[in-house]
Amino acid sequence: MVRDPVAGPNLRCRGSGLTFRRVETNKSIETLLDSSEVEPDIEYWCEGQTLHIVQFTVEPDSNLFMPLLERVYDFTTAPARHTTCTLIRVHPPYGPGVDDIAAQLRSLPRDAPHEMPELLLFRLRNAGWTNPDDAIAAIDDLRELWWFDGCNAEAASSIRHELTLVRDAPSNVRGTSS
Repeated sequence: MVRDPVAGPNLRCRGSGLTFRRVETNKSIETLLDSSEVEPDIEYWCEGQTLHIVQFTVEPDSNLFMPLLERVYDFTTAPARHTTCTLIRVHPPYGPGVDDIAAQLRSLPRDAPHEMPELLLFRLRNAGWTNPDDAIAAIDDLRELWWFDGCNAEAASSIRHELTLVRDAPSNVRGTSS
């Protein structure tokens, strides 16, 4: 994960722990996006007076970063126009569903491999892309379990946030296959 912004060959910068602010002529400041250093990197670039910010997510089964959503800020108008679109390619659920994965998480034995809760949380997220509210509710119901602390609680919070972003963003791909 990159911390300081690094320019890529396509003139797009990538980094984490970045804050984007718009400063108005009247000195008012509007925060457009805050990214945490613990979240996957973001990619950003300008085209004229338009700022593009792509947020990524991690796919633990392949250990790759995948584009999650794009925020576009058009500064040619006042106030700026802002659009958000999900980029994640969602396929109809295959394999275990949200309820099945939540049941696995509820029944994890204390001697389970230490990475198992986090891996199952990401699988719950993947199963919940087409219906984020079900996955969010399942995560909320898991908070009192013995393994829900430290990095697992942080992963659950991040996953819950991603599901909320996907739920609230317009999408031309959610619930479809391509």
